[in-house]
Amino acid sequence: MEKEKLISVIIPIYNVEHYLEKCLDSIVGQSYRNLEIILVDDGSRDGSGEICDRYASRDGRIKVIHRENGGVSAARNSGLNVATGEYLGFADSDDWLESDMYKFLQNDLLSAQADIACCGFFLTFNHIEEPNDKSYTHSVLERDEALELLLQDGIIQSHFWSKLYKRDLSNGFRMPEGKTFEDIFTQHLIFEKARRVVLHNVPQYHYLQRSASISGSVEGFLNGDCHAAHYERIRYFFAKGKKRFFRRAAYVYLTALRNNYMSNINSGNDQACAGLRQRYAAFCREFGNIRFLWPREKLLYDLAFSRFAGALQIYLIYCRFRIYKNIIREKGIKNNIHRLFRKIYSIQL
Repeated sequence: MEKEKLISVIIPIYNVEHYLEKCLDSIVGQSYRNLEIILVDDGSRDGSGEICDRYASRDGRIKVIHRENGGVSAARNSGLNVATGEYLGFADSDDWLESDMYKFLQNDLLSAQADIACCGFFLTFNHIEEPNDKSYTHSVLERDEALELLLQDGIIQSHFWSKLYKRDLSNGFRMPEGKTFEDIFTQHLIFEKARRVVLHNVPQYHYLQRSASISGSVEGFLNGDCHAAHYERIRYFFAKGKKRFFRRAAYVYLTALRNNYMSNINSGNDQACAGLRQRYAAFCREFGNIRFLWPREKLLYDLAFSRFAGALQIYLIYCRFRIYKNIIREKGIKNNIHRLFRKIYSIQL
C-alpha cells in the first residue's frame, strides 16, 4: 500500500488558551496520520505558548515556533517557511476539525487529480451550528470555473482552513503582513495557479464565530483591509484584461456598495450617502468608467447611485419589475400572488 504523503498543517496561535486544546486534539487525532503540525505562537500573553510546548513534548509530529507578535499573516508565513509536506493545510486555533477531514480532502484531491480540494464547514455561533452549504455539492472544476466561483464568494469562499493545497502552489507565495483578510488578498492568486479544483461541500470544519462581527456585513465589507482586499482583486483582473473575472469581482464589490447606499438612504444618513457616491465615482474613474461591464449593468449602477430622486425611483421600479418577472417564471403567478405583492412592496420608493 502506498504510504500517505505528508501534509503540513499550519496553525497561527494568539491568546486562545481556552480554545486551543480542543483545536489541537482534533488535529492530532486525525485519521490521516502523516501530518506535520506547525504551531506558530504569535507572541501570546496567556498560556497558549505553554500548551503548544506540552503537546509537542507528547507528539513528535508537532513543531512549535515562538515569535514576536506580528499578526496572522506573519504567523502563517513563518509556518510556510519551515513546512516540508507535499500538501498544505491551515487551521485557526479557536476552531476544530472533524476526525477524518484531511483523509476526506486527500482522497478527493487524488481521485480528481486536482491541485486544491475544498470542503464545507459549520458556522458555529452561540452554540448553534449551521452548514455553509446544504446542497453538499461535489464537483470537479477546471481553473476558470473554480476561480469564478471563488470570486462569487458563495459555495467556494476564500478561507484557507477549508482547503488542502498541493505544496507547489505556494512556491514564491507569501501572505501580506500587517493586514487582516489576507485570504481575500491572496486566494485568487493561488486558484489562478491551479489546473483543477475539487469541491465537495460536506462540512468537515467547525468555524467558531466568538462574537458578533461586522466582517461579513456590508459595513465590514466596505471598511479597512476587507475593502482594500476586494478592491485589489478588481485592480488585478482589470490590469490583466480578464473581463470575466473583473466583472465578477466588480459585481460583488458594487453590490455591497449599493446595498450600503440603500440602507443609508432609508435611514436618512445623507453624509454616508455622499461618501458612497464618491466611492462609486472614484471606482468609475479608475477603471475607465467600468468599460468591462455590460452597458445595462453600468446604467443600473448609475441610476442607483444618482443624487437625483427620480433616477433612484426608476432604478427601484426596475427592481420591482425583475422580482415580478422572476416569480412568475419560477413559481407561477396563480399560486404565489400573495408572495409576489409582499416582495414587490418590501422595496420602498
